[in-house]
Amino acid sequence: MTKKPATRKPATKKSATRKPREMQVKETTDASRTARAERMRTALGRIKAWMRSNNAEDIVDNLAPPTSDEEIASCAKALGFAVPDDLRELWLLHGGQNLEKTHPFLNSHDLLSPARAASVRHDFLSTLPTLRDAPDDLVEVTEEELASDEWLTIGKIGRWDVWVICALTGRLFGSSPDYPQLYAISGSLLDWLETFAEGAENGEYEVTRLGKSCFVSPIL
Repeated sequence: MTKKPATRKPATKKSATRKPREMQVKETTDASRTARAERMRTALGRIKAWMRSNNAEDIVDNLAPPTSDEEIASCAKALGFAVPDDLRELWLLHGGQNLEKTHPFLNSHDLLSPARAASVRHDFLSTLPTLRDAPDDLVEVTEEELASDEWLTIGKIGRWDVWVICALTGRLFGSSPDYPQLYAISGSLLDWLETFAEGAENGEYEVTRLGKSCFVSPIL
């Protein structure tokens, strides 16, 4: 059995008490959306350039073509809430991956298309009642986020090891059967992509090939 690359998770203390945190209201003017879309294109370009120069061109070639506004609108209709701006901009550049379980883009997690994201969302939602029963174990999640149903799965390994975005705040989380079951990854998808690009260029990531698959993972 092959061992999947390690994914860095923030350290947490089980005895810690989760404290309420004020929600951050994000500016959504046309100018700010345009600026973030340009940052998204720049970060993605840096990541793909690094991958092509470090024997990970298979990951780049496995990214799907741009999705359409109609597909994103269909996803939003199925969800019952708007797709977060950062994810929308990423999908307009690459609508997921051509093949899942091969050459994943989000570290060792597959990047999902709008249709796949909508279809697997119920799996994560089914875990929310359990998560809400143990709020003190989730020190990185706000009360408002935990109470919300506006969660969208954007990446996955198997069924239960997923990356999710809380559409209420735009924050990126990981969820898995391991403790903690829900942990913060980044303040936004764009922040993570920019940090990923910088870290890769600074030698903080490595490329691993397992059989026919190619992964990029943080150097621990």
